[in-house]
Amino acid sequence: MESAVRRQIFCYFHIGGNIEVVPNQQIIYHGGKIIGELIEEGCTHSNLMHKIWLRTKKNMQNKRITYTFKFNQSQLIDLIDTDSVNQLITFNDDTAHVYIMEVEKTNHDIAPHEDNDDNVHDSTLSSNSTQGDVVTNIDGQNSLTPILCTTQLVPTPQIINGSAKWNDLIKEEGQIFQNASKLRKALFEYGIAHKFTYKFLKNSPGKIICVCKVEGCPWKLSAYAMGKNTSFLVVRHFIKNHKHSAQDVLESTHSFRSNLVSSIIVDKLRLTPDKLPNDIRNDIFKEYGFSLTYHQAWAAKEKALAEINGVPKDSYMLIPWICNRLVKTDPQTVAKWTCSPSYQFEKLFVAYGCCVTGFLRGARPILFIDGCHLSGPYKGTLLAAFTCDANNDLFPIAYAIVSAENNENWLWFLSNLKELTGSIPVTLISDRHPSIIAAVEQVYDRDRHAYCYRHVKENFCAETKKLQRGIRGEVKEDAKKLLDAVCYTHFGTEFTEAVEQLRAFSPELANWLETKGDINKWAKSQFPHRRWDLITTNVAESFNSWIRKERTHSICALITEHRDKLANLLYTAKLEMTKWKNEVGPKIDKILMEHVARSEFLKAVRYGDHNVMVRGSNVDVCVNLLRKECTCLEWQMTGIPCPHACAAIKLLHGNIYTYVEECYLKSSQEKIYVSSMIPIETHDMPDVNNLTLTDWENNIFLMPPTTTRPPGRPCKKGRESQFQDVHVYKCSRCDQSGHNRSKCRNPNPEKI
Repeated sequence: MESAVRRQIFCYFHIGGNIEVVPNQQIIYHGGKIIGELIEEGCTHSNLMHKIWLRTKKNMQNKRITYTFKFNQSQLIDLIDTDSVNQLITFNDDTAHVYIMEVEKTNHDIAPHEDNDDNVHDSTLSSNSTQGDVVTNIDGQNSLTPILCTTQLVPTPQIINGSAKWNDLIKEEGQIFQNASKLRKALFEYGIAHKFTYKFLKNSPGKIICVCKVEGCPWKLSAYAMGKNTSFLVVRHFIKNHKHSAQDVLESTHSFRSNLVSSIIVDKLRLTPDKLPNDIRNDIFKEYGFSLTYHQAWAAKEKALAEINGVPKDSYMLIPWICNRLVKTDPQTVAKWTCSPSYQFEKLFVAYGCCVTGFLRGARPILFIDGCHLSGPYKGTLLAAFTCDANNDLFPIAYAIVSAENNENWLWFLSNLKELTGSIPVTLISDRHPSIIAAVEQVYDRDRHAYCYRHVKENFCAETKKLQRGIRGEVKEDAKKLLDAVCYTHFGTEFTEAVEQLRAFSPELANWLETKGDINKWAKSQFPHRRWDLITTNVAESFNSWIRKERTHSICALITEHRDKLANLLYTAKLEMTKWKNEVGPKIDKILMEHVARSEFLKAVRYGDHNVMVRGSNVDVCVNLLRKECTCLEWQMTGIPCPHACAAIKLLHGNIYTYVEECYLKSSQEKIYVSSMIPIETHDMPDVNNLTLTDWENNIFLMPPTTTRPPGRPCKKGRESQFQDVHVYKCSRCDQSGHNRSKCRNPNPEKI
């Protein structure tokens, strides 16, 4: 096999002279010489320096060598190692520019450099530019222009990684620290940087004396308070020299407190708060060279998160301030809270103005409501309401934080939600939680309350398992198919037939369905109002998964992170909307493509007056394109042309997107996302650790609710549905499902 051809790039080497960086993405070169050299991919830094020496006979030790990238030719990058050479080749096209300058010389007081070697040449390209100034443009081409001023080059700062940045935290006697905690943190980091351990002889807020743990080592530090009424400490005595043997350094082990280790990882956790303790252990060992136990890493992470998000108990104090600031920032936002007479937190309701506006202007009048448990320090329950946008994606409306799912809390949440929706006839979809049912009856129209079919199906399967105990596994699958027929039929006659088939299969299941199943709340043919073929609360599960991590945090952190996440969701959806190729979103377009594909085998006949007869394999249906109706009722239920309608539209050479209901169109999506989130300012937020008299006079501070920790280990994941990723077990003897080899009754097994 032939070896791959290595990439080559032609470099302009600007030697001597001076350069100027101007704001319009140009580098202007004055005087000096320019030579050309062909560099091949894989060239090392030493090989490149040798090539330059062969061409110029100049020593590169006192020279600063820089280069530029194609995408930003106003930024000079130091060429210091082989990685820099690789970047020079990778991030430029066919040409690149390298500048070789004197380090100690400045461009304001030195004339353009005149090289004694005037016979520099190259077999590929050679030029001697001393008559003018070369302007290097973004496209790599050169032009001549007169320039009279230059700027001084500043060396690129080097970033110090690891513990080396702590070498000079403690420098000399007379150094002042803000308080004892700051000095302890500096000692901790200083000890890691210099690889030694220390012990305290005196450790108090006003006096700290520590010595090296190695016996006979002279290192010592003494710091004392600067006065009686101040927390500042000054270093009075400091011996920085150590006297250690190799064995002393080898046996040096650090003792770590969680608050000190947390100071090291707090900045990284701000970016990645979900980092696991084992990942923290690995990062600490790689960067600083010491090991932590799992418990130490976990405790340090908890301390750091408390520093970032605040102490959970104190976070409730800021709820009134946050609600006031949300409403002040956006007057259309609704933020309410309630408390007990002793100012203990009880309930919180938040609905952002942009979400309410989007729902009222362009979304379908349908709401999904659900509750999920909070697993933070004070537990509680998150109640939420959301809908679908024009592309059937999640669109949150409002949420509440309450103590539990009970009648009182659901009634309070739905009453606040009713104030937002007003007189609009809204269809609600939820599970069959008794508190939800009771609250909906008091606030909304009971007839518009639909139940989630998935939850009904799970209850039905549980009843099937109870009644058919000990019978083959195929019974459950057959029962589910019969229930699907009851749910998905569009006509009353078909619904009656499906119920009778279920009764013939199991009279007990049919009786349970009629007495406890609430058929008129989930069966398509029985529910009296439109719900656009949305018969489950799967979007609620999407919301619970979307906010799963935030549910473990304190209440203030949850509010902040939910707001940030919601703002990003709205921005992303608005950005994706600009990429729609048609009048509908990608999900709706996919449904239309499936319907169009199914319509290929249907025969359509014109009947006049916008009526079209569409003949399938068994039945004939009538499609009226003017009224957007089909006698199969699917078009009316979903708002999307069914396969029969697609066949009729094709016969009349119509545009299929004009027959899609308006709630799915791009115009509705634009109305939904017409507004955006407004950031709130927190620079004047009260500091709960340092409250002033003015803070107490101008604000209300709440106390955390009284909660009891439930028994057992906290649950991190919700209970999975019995229909989610069900593993089908097969018999290894006959390869049939529903039983194993020991219970196989097949007399003549034949594997497929």
